Amino acid sequence: MKKAFIDYVACVPRMSDVHKVKKFFIDNGWEITRNYRNADIILLSTCGVIKEAEDKSIRKLVKFEKNKKEGSKVVIFGCLPKINPKRIKSVSDGTMLGVYSLDKLEEVIGEEVNAKFEDEIGYGTRDKMIPLKSFLRRRVLKINYKRIDENAYYLRISYGCLGKCSYCNIKLAIGNLKSIQIKDILHEFDKGLKLGYKRFVLVADDPGAYGRDIGTNFVILMKNMLKRESEYQISICSFNPRWWKDMRDDMIELFKSDKLDHLYVPVQSGSNRILKLMNRGYTVEDFKDLVTQIRKVNPNLLFRTDVIVGFPGETEEDFRKTLRLINDLDIEYLTVLPFSQKVGTPVYPEMQIPRHIILSRKMRADTRFQFNRLKRAISKPKAPTGY
Repeated sequence: MKKAFIDYVACVPRMSDVHKVKKFFIDNGWEITRNYRNADIILLSTCGVIKEAEDKSIRKLVKFEKNKKEGSKVVIFGCLPKINPKRIKSVSDGTMLGVYSLDKLEEVIGEEVNAKFEDEIGYGTRDKMIPLKSFLRRRVLKINYKRIDENAYYLRISYGCLGKCSYCNIKLAIGNLKSIQIKDILHEFDKGLKLGYKRFVLVADDPGAYGRDIGTNFVILMKNMLKRESEYQISICSFNPRWWKDMRDDMIELFKSDKLDHLYVPVQSGSNRILKLMNRGYTVEDFKDLVTQIRKVNPNLLFRTDVIVGFPGETEEDFRKTLRLINDLDIEYLTVLPFSQKVGTPVYPEMQIPRHIILSRKMRADTRFQFNRLKRAISKPKAPTGY
């Protein structure tokens, strides 16, 4: 039996691709091995969202190329093949597959394919085909969760995004918004419910933009999902605050449901000047309004956000505004990301922040959040955990 080794540096949306790749090889009679040295094919899902993730992807690839057995094939997928193919080629002559070309694996394995590559929009983790808990504990993106629920059903609602953030190059890999029809999402949702899943994670690169390309929207999708009477919880990841203004009243009504128990909303900065330079499309006040209004109607909701420190042109005062935002908001989880320049994004040489200042700001922001989190833990009941 031929052996396939699959590794990854990946976000939640790309982990769904890892699942599909693993399923493809299993369905075609391959053994999934944990030892890349004896694998007939090595597959690596890569990431370029931050420099550290790209560097880690490249380090893994170098290791695989150096120690693979003779004749073993290497396949590189995920975002990096579209973002920085030149860097991949400098260390590997393996096959590169973009986010939307994974069906070409049928050609890569070079033999009769018994099961075609399936672009599934939902999958469960109860079978533990993907050790998601292990992945997150490695802190690829330094997510601060205490516990990740492995018994979750991951449900994709769209691909791509409508954003044009000046610091981000992921759109080179994922492209523009491609929403999945509501009927197909509901069919997959019902499938997960019938399988007994109680936790559902919506997978999308830009969930708030859902439906704008097919004549519907995120609120309509969620209202249809919440009509299901079963016992379940839904987590919403990577909701851009720019969509809050368009759907504010409907979103407030939506979040009155206690079936929505986790919302990840990356704010990125506490300075409106920096948010404008980032081309985020909202203000700090919009973000505060989102958190305040949703917290009023759903006080037990778990909030998570991100901030980027050291963005080109960020002054000490801009950074202090981010610290004040961290102080003001009642947020359970925060990821502080140091800015890093990425291929395909604007370069501002005269505005770059020295690396030691960026790392110092990251440490200050992390410390401030942990201190405030400790104070909140002492003063109020423990927040819900889980993804």
